[in-house]
Amino acid sequence: MFHMRSPAWTGSPTGPNYSAGRAASVILCLALALAQPHSAIADEPQSAPVFELPQTGLSTIPPEHLEFLEGVDHTIPIDRLLEATWTTRLVNNQSLVDGYWVRFRVRNTLQMDEIGIEHNFNTEKKIYAEHSGGVDEYNYWRQGRDPWMGNGRILSHHMVVMPADEITTIYNYFRNK
Repeated sequence: MFHMRSPAWTGSPTGPNYSAGRAASVILCLALALAQPHSAIADEPQSAPVFELPQTGLSTIPPEHLEFLEGVDHTIPIDRLLEATWTTRLVNNQSLVDGYWVRFRVRNTLQMDEIGIEHNFNTEKKIYAEHSGGVDEYNYWRQGRDPWMGNGRILSHHMVVMPADEITTIYNYFRNK
């Protein structure tokens, strides 16, 4: 489940072209129920609906807004993610350990471009954000190897550019090894 709230994190953002300031917070809480394998047909193309970032308060992004990609790690280039076939559920139990990607689209209805994404516990994180300005790549992070705090990041929680009044596609890598 994904939660969104606004306003929130006022720390220093990360990624390209950031300015300091207020930002909304998107809390990505992938409950184990969402990550459990399901009998999905892995080769069917999917197109999840766009989630609209609300103006106020805490909101949950329903699971039907999520798409999954298994069998590739954090080193996959964005062009392969853009061309990949995504599914509505994880198919393989081992993906929780080997890692998997989650894709979702957000329409930013706020008047700010920096949105905080807070994740449920995971030990590795990689994010791409595709929007009208191009594709932003956020550094790969590993718990225990990389500093717990960085420019616009606390552990696996990141500030991400999502231009106001636009749809941004987030590609989000999860791994708990």
